[in-house]
Amino acid sequence: MGAAGTDVVRALAHQPDGKLVAAGYTDAISGNDFAVARYDSAGVLDPSFGTGGRVTTDFGGGTDLGFAVALQPDGKILVAGRSLSGLGKLSFVVARYETNGSLDASFGTGGRVTTSFGSGSVDRGSAVAIQPDGMILVAGDTNRDGTTDFAVARYASNGTPDAGFGGGGVAVIGLGAGSIDFASSVAVQPDGRILVGGTSNVFSSNDFAVVRLLAAGTPDPGFGSGGITTKDFLVGSDDIGSALVLQSDGKIVMGGTTGDLGGQNGDFALARWNANGTPDTSFGGGTAAARTSFGGGSWDEAYGLALSGGKLLLAGFTTVGGNRDFALARFSTAGILDTTFGAGGTGRVTSPFGGASEETASAISISPWGRPVAAGSTTQNGTSDFALARYDAPCVPNISVSAPTAVCPSSQASASVADAGPGATYAWTAGNAFIVSGQGTRSVRFTAGASGAVSLAVTVQNGTCASNGGVSVPIDAVSCQSALSYYTLNPCRVFDTRPPGGTSLVAGSSRVFTVAGVCGVPADAKAVTANATVLYPTATGNLRFYANGAPTPSASVNAYTPGTTRANILQLSLGTNGEIRLDTVQPSGTADAILDVSGYFK
Repeated sequence: MGAAGTDVVRALAHQPDGKLVAAGYTDAISGNDFAVARYDSAGVLDPSFGTGGRVTTDFGGGTDLGFAVALQPDGKILVAGRSLSGLGKLSFVVARYETNGSLDASFGTGGRVTTSFGSGSVDRGSAVAIQPDGMILVAGDTNRDGTTDFAVARYASNGTPDAGFGGGGVAVIGLGAGSIDFASSVAVQPDGRILVGGTSNVFSSNDFAVVRLLAAGTPDPGFGSGGITTKDFLVGSDDIGSALVLQSDGKIVMGGTTGDLGGQNGDFALARWNANGTPDTSFGGGTAAARTSFGGGSWDEAYGLALSGGKLLLAGFTTVGGNRDFALARFSTAGILDTTFGAGGTGRVTSPFGGASEETASAISISPWGRPVAAGSTTQNGTSDFALARYDAPCVPNISVSAPTAVCPSSQASASVADAGPGATYAWTAGNAFIVSGQGTRSVRFTAGASGAVSLAVTVQNGTCASNGGVSVPIDAVSCQSALSYYTLNPCRVFDTRPPGGTSLVAGSSRVFTVAGVCGVPADAKAVTANATVLYPTATGNLRFYANGAPTPSASVNAYTPGTTRANILQLSLGTNGEIRLDTVQPSGTADAILDVSGYFK
């Protein structure tokens, strides 16, 4: 974040537009300060955020460590952690930033909130979540009387403590007599109940631990045992819970590290519980747990956990040749290593940053287009820097189909495909139904756009109707390439038929022109965004732009009548040798066309 020193990412989140917000801490003259950086989807610092993409925040001259980040629906950014004041008092702290990186003056005092759990308490914030009603939760731990317990604070959207939560806005939960409990994660269920995950130490043995709280901040007696559930991987093993995710089916997954008896090896570890807090024995071959080692006597620790297309992705580090490297492992929904991930079907990936550097991935986030990004720190010659790494992954689309309650045989159905990435191709297959769309085919292929999402409305005739009148129309993924990143360009003309420099289009003509390597579009670009304009047509017709070598599309991109000018913004895949083909569909006469590119995917 500045001069040589310590800069560490502890949390990462993707904005809906693909930009990344990384939060952690950096060295300052009087101690550490919160540090936040924002990157564009290509990993370049965003100059519209803070100063050159960076923001630091001091809470009063002490040591301030950011550990968690959450993005509000309005785009504001919450960063939570802990602050050690000049008087030696350690407290929960939260800062809220506007979308441009400035502190939000409407939150707390000048954009900052500090919370203590008692006059002599030691309080460490580690996680943050936003409730659907806008309330803000910060979880961590507190030591008020020599015992360390889970601790949660809840705030109104303006940063004031919520008096209806716990005692005066804070709740403290001890997991057992004499236990030492550290919370590292927090999540909110759709019904408003709160999950807090971390580690509980009883008799010198650490176990994964999850507590569920009712909306008012008291333990939920319907979860686990008195609101608490734990997981011990082996009797006496050292199990540290670091991250928590909630599956769409209500099951709860915690990721972290398990150490063998005697502390000789550390492995990536997962545990899963049913919605009521009982172990999910359908996970991990009946054990409700899974683990993996990166081999060769390595010591492996996991800190970040994310759901990616229903699969579970852990991020942390592994020791390789005496150095730490970023490490990722992916598991199926059944808790089995995913052999489609990583080289050689191992389900694991390591990422050295070069030389004798030491790297630790502390967080992981999935882009809107399905690509995982891990973040943490890289250290060399005593200097630590923010570090991010992005990975390709087979995209697993999240497909949903909905239909109204109209009566067959004439019903409207619509479907959406998300998390697929630009260029992913799908087939909408009607089974014994008939789809009326375009040419009225039974199987319609369509391609996801820049956002990775696509919607298609069709009419289903003679379909199989459920009792409520719905229509069963499955969607199958046909091909799914790795998600792409988008890069903007200053508009540049790659094609112009107007005389005297060009030749006007005539009825039934086709042109092929090269885009890759022109106007700043790199040779390895996969697709472009462009503005296509038709000018001076002398007859009714349309133009069709498409990737050279691809099947001729049935739909036009520019329909026109004589004497009109028509423009249309397109996303065009590049075909053979980075080329685009243009077909002129008009019965007679001439027309002219221009194409200006404004960005590309690669």
